[in-house]
Amino acid sequence: DSAVGAFRTAADLDSGFALAHYQLSNAMLWSARGSWESVIDESRAAVRQERRLGPRARLLVEGYEAFRSGRIDDAERVYRRIAESYPDDVEGAYQYGDLLFHGNGLRGRAFTESRAAFERVLATEPAHLGALLHLVRVSIAEGRRAEADSLIARATRVAPPSVGVELSALHAFALGDTAEQERAVERLRSQPDEVVRVAATRV
Repeated sequence: DSAVGAFRTAADLDSGFALAHYQLSNAMLWSARGSWESVIDESRAAVRQERRLGPRARLLVEGYEAFRSGRIDDAERVYRRIAESYPDDVEGAYQYGDLLFHGNGLRGRAFTESRAAFERVLATEPAHLGALLHLVRVSIAEGRRAEADSLIARATRVAPPSVGVELSALHAFALGDTAEQERAVERLRSQPDEVVRVAATRV
């Protein structure tokens, strides 16, 4: 939430600050602040100012806007170019994985195709929570129980408490037994509604 306010202030101070608009869109998406239209509007504001960016940042902005606007194939082409041209770019690799994870179902492709991109993120940034959380679900879908256990343990060490509750519920219902499921539900009873909703959706 504090990131939303900071990026909004930056964009207000300099409307041509492309990366402020880009990160404001990203922060609104992650914090569920603002409408979907506002997320898209800020991504497009970043693209309008992309002439002020270098080549790598311009690709990030273009790929993100295409993704959030629903042009999944266009976004994939951009993110693949980032992966080929800038193999050390953690953000590009993460966004590529996110695109494949959330966008592939719309195209009749498996979300597990995102594995390689998230593994590339973790090779550079082993505690990247977003990549860990996505890979947990990929490993569960692929039936890799031991890997899922390991990833959940790694994610729990770096996650805020609310995400830890979500991870314990995910583990219980995907990999655990009835007793563990009952414990997970009991933990959720004391959580805010949004934490319960997210945990239930992801389970």
